[in-house]
Amino acid sequence: MDKAGPSSGNKLFFALWLFVPLLIFQVNYYSANAHFTICLIKNIIGRDCYGCGVLRGISACLHLDFSAAYRLNHLNLLTLPLLTFLYGKELWSTRPACFRSPIRGTIV
Repeated sequence: MDKAGPSSGNKLFFALWLFVPLLIFQVNYYSANAHFTICLIKNIIGRDCYGCGVLRGISACLHLDFSAAYRLNHLNLLTLPLLTFLYGKELWSTRPACFRSPIRGTIV
């Protein structure tokens, strides 16, 4: 019987990375200000911190509602391109061997 090689774990990790946008897509970004939050600053002080609304803003961008993303958190203008770049870089580095091009000049 075949043993799973090191590339099989890489394939699973790659598949899990592909599902991240689908999970964020399910976040309800229409929720009002009285939504449940785990943010300590908002729970203690009652005001939004600099990170409040980023996840809902990303979800709004996945729904192509960029004005809602800006309204939820103005820093989404900076975080969204950065997170998109980092996500693409991680997805590129964890791609399985079947998606990689063979190295030229090597003898098999």
